[in-house]
Amino acid sequence: MDRRHPLDEILHVYDLDEYREALSKYDSFDVISLDYDLNDFTEIHNHRSYIGDSEGNGRDACGYLIKFLHKSPEEILIHSSNTDGSIEMMLFLYSRGVASRRVVFNDNPDQ
Repeated sequence: MDRRHPLDEILHVYDLDEYREALSKYDSFDVISLDYDLNDFTEIHNHRSYIGDSEGNGRDACGYLIKFLHKSPEEILIHSSNTDGSIEMMLFLYSRGVASRRVVFNDNPDQ
């Protein structure tokens, strides 16, 4: 993301706790980009986030986003390479009247 948007201020969060904190702390976001497989990063930070009895994922992040829609991001992107998870997230948001768009990143930021 940093390579694709070098002039933009980007806030990276890697688990649901950081995500919830960012949603509550900042007044607005131009774009929110979500991944489905959050546990890919939580191990790096030596902790995990849980919601109830299940490990959090991008679908849970969408649920939190619904609570903060008054902050009105201009665009919601789903950047997960997990196709089934991406579809689940998009359908969840769509069922609540929220548009999102799936983007696929490859290793070449110029493409």
